[in-house]
Amino acid sequence: MVGSHKARSSTAERVRSRTKFGGYRAEYSPPTEKDPDSGKKTVQYGEAILKLLSTLLPTIAFCFALYQYVDQNERDFRKSVYEKQASYYEAMSEAVADIIVRLDGPESFAELINSKEYKLSRYKFMTLYYGKLNLIESPEVERSVIRFRDLLERYEANDADIRLSDIKLAGLSVSEVCSKSLQKTWGLDPEQFETKIIKQ
Repeated sequence: MVGSHKARSSTAERVRSRTKFGGYRAEYSPPTEKDPDSGKKTVQYGEAILKLLSTLLPTIAFCFALYQYVDQNERDFRKSVYEKQASYYEAMSEAVADIIVRLDGPESFAELINSKEYKLSRYKFMTLYYGKLNLIESPEVERSVIRFRDLLERYEANDADIRLSDIKLAGLSVSEVCSKSLQKTWGLDPEQFETKIIKQ
Protein backbone atom coordinates (compact mmCIF):
# COMPACT_ATOMS: atom_id res chain seq x y z
CA MET A 1 0.00 0.00 0.00
CA VAL A 2 2.84 2.35 0.87
CA GLY A 3 4.54 1.64 -2.42
CA SER A 4 1.30 2.22 -4.33
CA HIS A 5 0.74 5.59 -2.58
CA LYS A 6 4.26 6.73 -3.37
CA ALA A 7 3.76 5.76 -7.00
CA ARG A 8 0.53 7.75 -7.27
CA SER A 9 2.19 10.73 -5.58
CA SER A 10 5.13 10.56 -7.92
CA THR A 11 2.77 10.33 -10.86
CA ALA A 12 0.80 13.36 -9.68
CA GLU A 13 3.96 15.39 -9.44
CA ARG A 14 5.27 14.53 -12.85
CA VAL A 15 4.19 12.00 -15.47
CA ARG A 16 6.42 10.96 -18.24
CA SER A 17 5.62 8.54 -20.98
CA ARG A 18 8.45 7.35 -23.04
CA THR A 19 7.98 6.04 -26.55
CA LYS A 20 10.62 4.88 -28.94
CA PHE A 21 10.67 6.55 -32.37
CA GLY A 22 13.53 5.38 -34.48
CA GLY A 23 15.93 5.08 -31.61
CA TYR A 24 14.94 8.42 -30.03
CA ARG A 25 12.84 8.79 -26.89
CA ALA A 26 10.06 11.38 -26.82
CA GLU A 27 9.07 12.67 -23.41
CA TYR A 28 5.68 14.17 -22.63
CA SER A 29 5.13 16.44 -19.67
CA PRO A 30 1.54 17.33 -18.83
CA PRO A 31 0.79 21.07 -18.43
CA THR A 32 1.36 22.49 -15.02
CA GLU A 33 -1.28 24.43 -13.18
CA LYS A 34 -1.79 28.10 -14.29
CA ASP A 35 0.04 30.71 -12.24
CA PRO A 36 -2.67 32.55 -10.26
CA ASP A 37 -0.58 35.76 -10.41
CA SER A 38 -0.37 35.84 -14.21
CA GLY A 39 -3.77 37.57 -14.53
CA LYS A 40 -2.70 40.31 -12.14
CA LYS A 41 0.52 40.83 -14.11
CA THR A 42 -1.46 41.17 -17.35
CA VAL A 43 -3.72 43.80 -15.80
CA GLN A 44 -0.75 45.69 -14.43
CA TYR A 45 0.92 45.59 -17.84
CA GLY A 46 -2.21 46.92 -19.52
CA GLU A 47 -2.51 49.72 -16.96
CA ALA A 48 1.12 50.69 -17.60
CA ILE A 49 0.45 50.85 -21.35
CA LEU A 50 -2.62 53.03 -20.80
CA LYS A 51 -0.67 55.40 -18.56
CA LEU A 52 2.08 55.66 -21.18
CA LEU A 53 -0.44 56.38 -23.92
CA SER A 54 -2.23 58.96 -21.78
CA THR A 55 1.13 60.73 -21.42
CA LEU A 56 2.20 60.42 -25.05
CA LEU A 57 -1.06 61.32 -26.80
CA PRO A 58 -1.20 64.95 -25.57
CA THR A 59 2.45 65.36 -26.58
CA ILE A 60 1.78 63.93 -30.02
CA ALA A 61 -1.28 66.14 -30.43
CA PHE A 62 0.73 69.21 -29.41
CA CYS A 63 3.55 68.38 -31.86
CA PHE A 64 1.04 67.88 -34.67
CA ALA A 65 -0.68 71.18 -33.89
CA LEU A 66 2.69 72.93 -33.77
CA TYR A 67 3.65 71.44 -37.14
CA GLN A 68 0.38 72.63 -38.68
CA TYR A 69 0.90 76.11 -37.23
CA VAL A 70 4.47 76.40 -38.56
CA ASP A 71 3.47 74.97 -41.95
CA GLN A 72 0.55 77.41 -42.26
CA ASN A 73 2.76 80.35 -41.28
CA GLU A 74 5.35 79.33 -43.86
CA ARG A 75 2.71 79.09 -46.58
CA ASP A 76 1.26 82.48 -45.58
CA PHE A 77 4.73 84.01 -45.67
CA ARG A 78 5.47 82.61 -49.12
CA LYS A 79 2.12 83.82 -50.41
CA SER A 80 2.86 87.30 -49.05
CA VAL A 81 6.27 87.34 -50.77
CA TYR A 82 4.78 86.12 -54.06
CA GLU A 83 2.08 88.79 -53.94
CA LYS A 84 4.65 91.50 -53.23
CA GLN A 85 6.78 90.26 -56.10
CA ALA A 86 3.80 90.53 -58.45
CA SER A 87 3.04 94.03 -57.14
CA TYR A 88 6.65 95.24 -57.55
CA TYR A 89 6.96 93.74 -61.03
CA GLU A 90 3.74 95.44 -62.06
CA ALA A 91 4.98 98.78 -60.71
CA MET A 92 8.29 98.42 -62.57
CA SER A 93 6.55 97.52 -65.85
CA GLU A 94 4.30 100.57 -65.50
CA ALA A 95 7.27 102.84 -64.74
CA VAL A 96 9.14 101.58 -67.81
CA ALA A 97 6.06 101.96 -70.00
CA ASP A 98 5.49 105.50 -68.70
CA ILE A 99 9.04 106.51 -69.65
CA ILE A 100 8.75 105.01 -73.13
CA VAL A 101 5.38 106.67 -73.82
CA ARG A 102 6.78 110.07 -72.80
CA LEU A 103 9.91 109.60 -74.92
CA ASP A 104 7.68 108.81 -77.88
CA GLY A 105 5.58 111.96 -77.35
CA PRO A 106 5.36 115.07 -79.52
CA GLU A 107 7.69 117.19 -77.37
CA SER A 108 11.22 117.87 -78.47
CA PHE A 109 13.90 115.83 -76.77
CA ALA A 110 15.27 118.81 -74.84
CA GLU A 111 11.83 119.83 -73.62
CA LEU A 112 10.94 116.27 -72.64
CA ILE A 113 14.10 115.61 -70.63
CA ASN A 114 13.60 118.77 -68.60
CA SER A 115 9.85 118.39 -68.12
CA LYS A 116 8.39 117.78 -64.68
CA GLU A 117 6.35 114.80 -65.94
CA TYR A 118 9.36 113.00 -67.38
CA LYS A 119 11.44 113.61 -64.28
CA LEU A 120 8.62 112.16 -62.18
CA SER A 121 8.42 109.06 -64.39
CA ARG A 122 12.15 108.60 -64.17
CA TYR A 123 12.06 109.12 -60.41
CA LYS A 124 9.51 106.33 -60.02
CA PHE A 125 11.65 104.01 -62.10
CA MET A 126 14.86 104.76 -60.18
CA THR A 127 13.05 104.41 -56.83
CA LEU A 128 12.01 100.88 -57.77
CA TYR A 129 15.41 100.17 -59.30
CA TYR A 130 17.35 101.05 -56.16
CA GLY A 131 14.61 100.15 -53.69
CA LYS A 132 12.15 97.37 -52.99
CA LEU A 133 12.47 95.61 -56.35
CA ASN A 134 15.87 94.35 -55.18
CA LEU A 135 14.16 92.39 -52.40
CA ILE A 136 12.32 89.95 -54.63
CA GLU A 137 13.53 90.22 -58.24
CA SER A 138 14.92 87.21 -60.03
CA PRO A 139 18.39 87.37 -61.68
CA GLU A 140 16.72 87.53 -65.12
CA VAL A 141 14.57 90.50 -64.11
CA GLU A 142 17.57 92.22 -62.58
CA ARG A 143 19.58 91.92 -65.81
CA SER A 144 16.74 93.19 -67.99
CA VAL A 145 16.12 96.22 -65.74
CA ILE A 146 19.84 97.08 -65.65
CA ARG A 147 19.99 96.88 -69.43
CA PHE A 148 16.99 99.20 -69.78
CA ARG A 149 18.54 101.72 -67.38
CA ASP A 150 21.90 101.65 -69.20
CA LEU A 151 20.28 102.19 -72.61
CA LEU A 152 18.07 104.95 -71.21
CA GLU A 153 21.03 106.81 -69.74
CA ARG A 154 22.94 106.55 -73.02
CA TYR A 155 19.88 107.75 -74.95
CA GLU A 156 19.45 110.71 -72.60
CA ALA A 157 23.16 111.53 -73.13
CA ASN A 158 22.52 111.72 -76.92
CA ASP A 159 24.50 108.57 -77.70
CA ALA A 160 24.21 108.23 -81.48
CA ASP A 161 24.30 104.45 -81.27
CA ILE A 162 21.11 104.26 -79.18
CA ARG A 163 17.75 104.81 -80.83
CA LEU A 164 14.28 105.06 -79.33
CA SER A 165 13.45 101.67 -80.82
CA ASP A 166 16.24 100.16 -78.67
CA ILE A 167 14.64 101.66 -75.56
CA LYS A 168 11.24 100.28 -76.57
CA LEU A 169 12.60 96.77 -77.11
CA ALA A 170 14.42 96.87 -73.78
CA GLY A 171 11.24 98.03 -72.06
CA LEU A 172 9.18 95.22 -73.59
CA SER A 173 11.88 92.80 -72.47
CA VAL A 174 11.48 93.98 -68.88
CA SER A 175 7.74 93.24 -68.92
CA GLU A 176 8.24 89.89 -70.63
CA VAL A 177 10.92 88.74 -68.17
CA CYS A 178 8.79 89.88 -65.21
CA SER A 179 5.90 87.82 -66.58
CA LYS A 180 8.05 84.70 -66.96
CA SER A 181 9.45 85.15 -63.47
CA LEU A 182 5.94 85.29 -62.00
CA GLN A 183 4.89 82.22 -63.96
CA LYS A 184 7.85 80.34 -62.48
CA THR A 185 7.11 81.61 -58.97
CA TRP A 186 3.45 80.57 -59.06
CA GLY A 187 4.07 77.38 -61.06
CA LEU A 188 1.67 78.42 -63.85
CA ASP A 189 1.82 78.01 -67.61
CA PRO A 190 1.19 81.14 -69.77
CA GLU A 191 -2.55 80.42 -70.15
CA GLN A 192 -3.08 79.84 -66.42
CA PHE A 193 -1.00 82.93 -65.64
CA GLU A 194 -3.16 85.10 -67.87
CA THR A 195 -6.36 83.72 -66.34
CA LYS A 196 -5.40 83.72 -62.66
CA ILE A 197 -2.99 86.65 -62.38
CA ILE A 198 -3.38 89.18 -65.18
CA LYS A 199 -7.19 89.17 -65.33
CA GLN A 200 -7.69 89.44 -61.56
